[in-house]
Parts: sequence; C-alpha cells; structure tokens
Amino acid sequence: MPDFLFILIFIVIAICYLSRYHKHKDLPRLMNRLVGFYFMWCVGFIALLGFICHMFYPAWTAQFIGWPTSPFQREIALANLAVAVGAFFAFGQNRGYRWGVFIGYFVFYFGAGINHIVDIFQSSDHSTGNAGYVLYLDLIMPVVLLILMLIHQKSIKKKT
Repeated sequence: MPDFLFILIFIVIAICYLSRYHKHKDLPRLMNRLVGFYFMWCVGFIALLGFICHMFYPAWTAQFIGWPTSPFQREIALANLAVAVGAFFAFGQNRGYRWGVFIGYFVFYFGAGINHIVDIFQSSDHSTGNAGYVLYLDLIMPVVLLILMLIHQKSIKKKT
C-alpha cells in the first residue's frame, strides 16, 4: 500500500504545478517538471520500496506475491535498486537520459506485469501481490510515464 502514497504525493505535486504553470502556457517546462517528479516519486521510490522488500524481507515479500522464497529475490532487489537509482538521477536530467532510464523501467515493470498475468493463469495465483494492485501498477504506471514523456516531447516540438 505505500506505493499509493508515492502516487498520491505525485498527484499533489502535479496539481500544484498545473495550477502554477497553466497561466503561463509554458507546457514544455510544466511537462519537464511533471516527468521529473513522476520519475522520482512514482518510479524511484516505488522501485526503492521493491528493493527493500525483496532484499530485507524476502519471506514476507514472497508470501505476499504467492511465491516460495528464493535466492533470486536478491536479483530482483538489485534490479529494483538499479531502476530506483536511475529514476532518482532522471529527476534533473535531459530527455535523452530519461528515455534510457524509461526503457529499462518499462521492460522490467511491464514485463513483471505480464509475468503476473501468466502466473495467474498457469498457477492460479490470485494473491494480492500477484493479482492485486501490484499487477495494475506494473502495467499502468509505465504506460502513464510513456504518455507523459510523449506529451513533453510533443510540447517541445510545438514550441520550436
């Protein structure tokens, strides 16, 4: 559930920025900030939480997902840490850097979402960590970031 806290914080920040910048019609600047904050809050902190859960609470995390505890959880933890570090750095970086981080994030998280769906059908695993909100976050959040990044890209092209 802490995942939703980070998403809520992002939404509050987004509303603050929208109210500030909509008057100035500075869409490229607004989108740059929103994408940066999305990377930090919705990607970085959630990936950091994934790292902490898989690395330091592997038994609880495996039970939450409906899987047996496995040494591979350390590898999942480190993959989450890599995404988190990249996302935190993406906050203040240029679009090229952000696209690089996004690709890794999208492949890892969207792929995990697909894997959860496969697990639901193959193993009938309907636990909260496999078929609940985690599944939806894994699939929806990368797509939302893609949309934000494309809007940002388009706003820059319109301005020039």
